Amino acid sequence: MKKYIFLYILCGFGLLCYTSGCSHKSKKQTKDTLKQDTTQKKKEEHKVRTFDPVFDETAKYIAGIQVANPKYIDVSMYSLSAWNNYSKKLDKNWSEYDNTRLQKIEEWRGKELKAVNEKKYNLFYPFSGPDILHAAYFFPNADTTIMIGLEPVGEIVKINKEKFKEPEKFFRSAEISLQSILRHGFFKTASMRVDLSAQGLNGTIPVMMLFLGRMGYTLENIEFIYVNEQGKVSKGKKSTDKQVQGVEIQFSKGPDKPLKVLRYFSADISDEGLKKKIPGFVPYIKSLGNVTTYLKAASYLLHRDEQFPMIRKMITDQSDWIIQDDTGVPLKYLPDSTWKKAYYGTYTKPIAMFAVRFQKDLKQKYEDKNSVKPLPFLVGGYNMSEGDKIANMIIAQKIK
Repeated sequence: MKKYIFLYILCGFGLLCYTSGCSHKSKKQTKDTLKQDTTQKKKEEHKVRTFDPVFDETAKYIAGIQVANPKYIDVSMYSLSAWNNYSKKLDKNWSEYDNTRLQKIEEWRGKELKAVNEKKYNLFYPFSGPDILHAAYFFPNADTTIMIGLEPVGEIVKINKEKFKEPEKFFRSAEISLQSILRHGFFKTASMRVDLSAQGLNGTIPVMMLFLGRMGYTLENIEFIYVNEQGKVSKGKKSTDKQVQGVEIQFSKGPDKPLKVLRYFSADISDEGLKKKIPGFVPYIKSLGNVTTYLKAASYLLHRDEQFPMIRKMITDQSDWIIQDDTGVPLKYLPDSTWKKAYYGTYTKPIAMFAVRFQKDLKQKYEDKNSVKPLPFLVGGYNMSEGDKIANMIIAQKIK
């Protein structure tokens, strides 16, 4: 009898364990299912896109491109002699720039930046001005591009027949603002401030819209954003001087293609600016995590140990890759023990106004012709010798 009682107890215990195990497993499966559902929901929410044709049609219009069956732009706007003259001139200038630089950049990028562009990443482009052109050509796989300059954000352009009273002035302003980028491959900050304050061309937004439109992107949405004192991004316009005004442009190559984001901020990122004027911008930059950094025609600001060490350290700390010319991070801050580097083009000395920024160690690297590859295009413009335009590029990969 005791034997049967023992068996009953043993079976009961086994049944209890089995039931408990199933219950635990069921709860775990439910939890995993909920987790999967939540993850899927987040993915689906991320895919939700807002498309307003006003932004794309406006971008194409100021890029000199006629849209078939426009929903916002009045068709009579394409008949304006000022627009037609501007469109023809821009077609010519763009075609020339495409043939002499952009096609070469694409070919070079496919070989030399292949490892950078193998996966998605966030691109950090300080001292950029409105130069989304080169950012997009060098780094087509960037999910989000963060650009920073002193140039004002300006206003979101919406051209319509009633408000577009002085088209000649608008297109002339657009033409002037593009001259330095299409001639030299970079913007001149001082002249950009004058150009961008001209009649009808308010801030960097219309220039970035123009570039994106010309490159064949569809502009899906544009809205103002700002970084608050705690480093958080919110929609709208800033309400205090300690906040940083920005704009977010969402764009793609079509509705079935990945959505890309451009964020441009007008900010002083010197140590004084980051410490006293806009301290919330520091946690915002740190929140970006690991990035790919691009530096071009940066006026050797990161060479100024007394003014820009904070942003320089954030760049070297957070960057997996740094792609730059000699105006970016000085070579001494990219030691061989931490960074694997490749050199392209020619380096002799900076132009006269930046003569003090000559880098002896960089010159020695470029004297070793066996380790320097050619650079088939001119971009940058601060490295010149006796009037001959030459350029250099450095690709630095952090050793992990």
